[in-house]
Amino acid sequence: GEYTYGEGDTVLTIDYDYEVMKYEVTNAQYAEFLIEAYETEEVWISGSNVIGFYTGDEYYDPGNYELYNMTGPNDNYNYGIINWNGTTFIVTEGYGDHPVVYVSWFGAWKFAEHYGLRLPTEHEWEKAARGNTGYNYPWGDDIDGSRANYVESGDPWDDGTTPVGFYNGQ
Repeated sequence: GEYTYGEGDTVLTIDYDYEVMKYEVTNAQYAEFLIEAYETEEVWISGSNVIGFYTGDEYYDPGNYELYNMTGPNDNYNYGIINWNGTTFIVTEGYGDHPVVYVSWFGAWKFAEHYGLRLPTEHEWEKAARGNTGYNYPWGDDIDGSRANYVESGDPWDDGTTPVGFYNGQ
């Protein structure tokens, strides 16, 4: 169907069906992927990075790319991090249901490929996120702390990530 695209609210059409995950991938889900992929040697560890092979496309050559950075943030916010303890991948306690951060595009691609999925195109993502309202956000043109997770939004986890599902459209 139709949707509005870009700053100029150009009306475009996607003439096929597709699905997008309802919620972000959690730290626990991404850690489970890393465990499975590590066991099958799809990914490996180099320093503080998880590395994996990308098959290549028109923009990137085939090769090994960083999928996930285990060093965490260099700021004052609280994010859960997935670390390697020498045996397995573990998530910072209390952050299993928070969205995974510090995943590269290659890491998102590898997660999707591992589970037989694919990443949405730019147009699919814009249609799913914005619809055909013409607004900047699904609810209007102004950011709203009761509907979106951002710095100083006023939610109980204002100093970092918010558990997946907290912003549930209610």
